[in-house]
Amino acid sequence: MFKKLWNFNALYITLLCFAAVQTVAFYFTNKTLFYISLGLFVVLAIITFVRIFSVNKRVRDLIRSINDDLDNTASNSLTAFNLPVLIVSDENEIIWFNSRFTEKVNADADLLVGKNIAEVIGDTSVAELSDKHITTACYNNKIFDVYETTHKTMSTTQRILCFVDLTKLRKTASEYKLSRPVVAFIAIDNLDDLTHNMRDSERNNVSSKIQTVLEDWFSTSNGISRKISGERYLFMFEERDLILFTSTKFDILQKVRSIDFGDRGKATISIGIGCGYNYRECEEQATQALDMALGRGGDQVAIKKRDNTFQFFGGISGANEKRTRVRTRVVASALLELINNSDRVILMGHKFADLDCFGAAYALCSAIKTHTGTPATIAINKQTTLSAPLFQRITSLGADLMISDYASLTGTITSKTLLIVIDTHRPSMLEYPALLNEVGTVAVIDHHRKSVDHIANAVIFYHETSASSASEMVCELLQYISEKSVGKPQAEAMLAGIVLDSRNFCMNTGVRTFEASAFLRKKGADPVAVKKMFADSLDHHKIKNAVIATAEQYKNYAIAVNDASGDDDERVRIISSQAADEMLNISGVKASFVIFAIDEQIIISARSYGDINVQLIMEKLGGGGHRTMAACQLDNTDIDTAKNMLLNAIKYHEEEV
Repeated sequence: MFKKLWNFNALYITLLCFAAVQTVAFYFTNKTLFYISLGLFVVLAIITFVRIFSVNKRVRDLIRSINDDLDNTASNSLTAFNLPVLIVSDENEIIWFNSRFTEKVNADADLLVGKNIAEVIGDTSVAELSDKHITTACYNNKIFDVYETTHKTMSTTQRILCFVDLTKLRKTASEYKLSRPVVAFIAIDNLDDLTHNMRDSERNNVSSKIQTVLEDWFSTSNGISRKISGERYLFMFEERDLILFTSTKFDILQKVRSIDFGDRGKATISIGIGCGYNYRECEEQATQALDMALGRGGDQVAIKKRDNTFQFFGGISGANEKRTRVRTRVVASALLELINNSDRVILMGHKFADLDCFGAAYALCSAIKTHTGTPATIAINKQTTLSAPLFQRITSLGADLMISDYASLTGTITSKTLLIVIDTHRPSMLEYPALLNEVGTVAVIDHHRKSVDHIANAVIFYHETSASSASEMVCELLQYISEKSVGKPQAEAMLAGIVLDSRNFCMNTGVRTFEASAFLRKKGADPVAVKKMFADSLDHHKIKNAVIATAEQYKNYAIAVNDASGDDDERVRIISSQAADEMLNISGVKASFVIFAIDEQIIISARSYGDINVQLIMEKLGGGGHRTMAACQLDNTDIDTAKNMLLNAIKYHEEEV
């Protein structure tokens, strides 16, 4: 309404200005027309001023009518109301305000009359107000909760908006959130390796260099820090500092990594941060977060939030290989005790068990039966396994496969049954996930980087991300459990697993990998026989090359599609993983991905040489794996959509790194 009145006033003022210009022009050209134009100008001026006066009077009358429409009690209540009040028309025009609005919201509230309420609370809040009759708005550097009610009179319906100032409350709440406690544990990943065979003075020099960088980082906050052991620190600070550290993506990781120790390598640290509701919760969550960071290979930050979710930063370096086997000996002793106290042992790996998964399970299962006499079997789906060549080799050597499916295990499980999970630690990846809840005790042996959804109830969680394969880990365990139980079939099974996961001793291979391989060779493993397990047919090579031909390169990433619809599922998986391996031989490619479909799932197989952590990329799509070998499964999607999702995950990963 006020806008319409203003439009009329603007029209009169425009005509008045035009008449004035015309009158002046006639003065110099035609005196007769000048006097006529002057008369019209005077008349128009009188009409304009009367019109403006009339508009002001109508506004005052409108406000008076609003008060008249409200009964005396309501009028007095709104005028004397202790909170700011606006009255708005059905067209969202401001038509009245009380004195409190002038005092607490806008001293120049007179200028708001006739304007849209969106100028005060914003378009979004106007829509929310219409829907929920309550909204939160920011105006003049203040925060208000705005409540709406309606008042019906005989003539119209008026919307009454009440403003509640929450500025002080919100600032107090914000300060409370920013000042909440945060606890961090910092561990130097490889201090022992850096200072191996050093004198005490040299060791202190290395430690002090790292400590100086850490103390400089600690000083950027108002927190407190303490050194709690030779290679661990406690750091307590506020959430406002965590926001700052997060914004810099924890550049302390790079600062520590840049310390030069010559040929001894680079130092790396792992940080576990807990964000609980009190100091005890923070300490517990920080411990869990540090375990998670170390379990994922170190050189990263793991933050456990109050909703029990994790956030990760870093993780661009490979895991540091441990020089000693102390932990292996301890785990072997504890595992042997569990086996002896069990009435039955079931070994189970991940779905679509490969040579590493089955090879490790087969060797350990054989040792359990031979050394302890405890009944043992491997839970595996023979129809979907990728270990057929190993099955044939073991059978040709006259050995028993010792495998069972889920149906044959039903009814034999008791509270004293031990389940040993091998080559995975995620319940969703197990061959038969139901077994996890049916057995009495669970142990885990795995080398993949730790995922958030790991098996939480394991009595033994033997996790070594620096190991090349599960077969390497089992090989070391068997040297403490029973060397005599390792014969030719077991040795070749484990060697095949090591060759597969290390990609012919190229990836994630350390000194202990070759030591394990030497032990297996001594036990009769035939490298030629193992090599033959990886032999492919000519048709197989043609299909693999056809998949590689579909590859597209994005920066240092190669993405290919295996659209082998109707082909055997096992062969599709094998060809896709092999194609991903082959694409790493393309110049300029540091990570490769092959997308393929099986049943109603889209699967992405990822590989790298270690420069790019493909596990982090696959985790963004709900998958996981290892630094150089990972995968994910996508439901309810198609190949094109999966490809776009992969590209987005790659771009997001690059931004993080």
